[in-house]
Amino acid sequence: MAEDGLHQALDKTMNKFFSLLLFFVASFLISGCSEQQEPDVSDYQYFPIEKGMYVLYSVDKKTYGVGDSTHSFYYLKEIIGDTFRAGGELKYRVERYTKNSLTDPWPAQPDSVWSQFNSKSNVTRTENNIRFIKMTFPLVNDKTWDGNAENTMGSEYYKVKDFKRTFYVDTIYFPNSVKIIQADNQNLIEKKYKVEYYAKHVGLIHKEKRIYEYDQSPSAIGKYIIKTGETYLQKIYAYGKE
Repeated sequence: MAEDGLHQALDKTMNKFFSLLLFFVASFLISGCSEQQEPDVSDYQYFPIEKGMYVLYSVDKKTYGVGDSTHSFYYLKEIIGDTFRAGGELKYRVERYTKNSLTDPWPAQPDSVWSQFNSKSNVTRTENNIRFIKMTFPLVNDKTWDGNAENTMGSEYYKVKDFKRTFYVDTIYFPNSVKIIQADNQNLIEKKYKVEYYAKHVGLIHKEKRIYEYDQSPSAIGKYIIKTGETYLQKIYAYGKE
């Protein structure tokens, strides 16, 4: 009889153990699913695409030539337009307008039209008929990919930095941004620096490009004197939806 009582006590203990184990496993699975459904998981919010969304930028551009240089400053408007199908992909028109003064009206017709395609794993943009992989998902610091994998320009590896960091563009505060370094190298012959910042629910907010070829004459070597090249700075000043 004592032995039967012992077996019954052990059975009750094991049943409680397995019940608790099943409870913890179920709780873990449920919490895991709920975390995956959180809106913040969607990295597409850093490169949103919806018809009528627009961003306004100021653009400061300087071009260096041999014994000559040009400097221009203008305003740029990018607005997401209609969709169209090409190569089996549903793409959006990215209509681009420019003007020289804030008080001038935007032109009735865009100066150029780019396109954008969002897949399950990345975002690609066709800029001046050249396709770039702008972003790949999920976004993780130090993640790299070949931004030129879908064009013929040669490999150029982009890198994610400062994911979910605060970023200011002049006085505009963006609490959740990501930095995409497209190129960052320099030697005695040349410099190539390209970086883009994106903000959650907005898209591109800051773009900077410095591409130089240095003077290689005997008296200039090692002094990083620009012979040819370009400096380009694009900064957001407003955004919304029409």
